[in-house]
Amino acid sequence: MDASLKTALQELDVVEKHIGIVDDPVRYKAVDEVYSLPRSRKGGLPNDEARQALRSHYARLSNMDKARLGDVEKQLIDARKSNIFQAEKLYRERQANALTAETLAKSERGEDVHHARNADDLFDQLDI
Repeated sequence: MDASLKTALQELDVVEKHIGIVDDPVRYKAVDEVYSLPRSRKGGLPNDEARQALRSHYARLSNMDKARLGDVEKQLIDARKSNIFQAEKLYRERQANALTAETLAKSERGEDVHHARNADDLFDQLDI
C-alpha cells in the first residue's frame, strides 16, 4: 500500500501542475501539439498526463479489495471515486476551453483563416 499511496500522491501532483498549464491557452497549445496523434487523444482532446493520472487513480480506488473494508470505508472509497470522476470531467472541460480560446485568438489575429470561393478551393488551400 505504501508504494501505491506514493504513486497516487505523485500523480495528483501532476494533475495540479497540469491545471496551471491548461488554464493558460497559450501554454496548453504546446501540450495539444505534443499529443497530436489519434492514439494520444480521447474525445478529440489530448490524453495528457493529468487525464492519465486521474484515470489511474480511479482504477486504483476501484481495485481496492472492498470485501475487507467496513461500510464507512466503502462509502469513503465510493465518494473518492465520484470526486475523481468529476475532476476528470472538469479537467476535460478546461482542456476544451483552452483549445477553443486559442482558436478564437488565432482567428482574431487572422491566423489560420482561409477564404475560399467554394469547397474545392478550400480543400486546395488546405492541401486536402
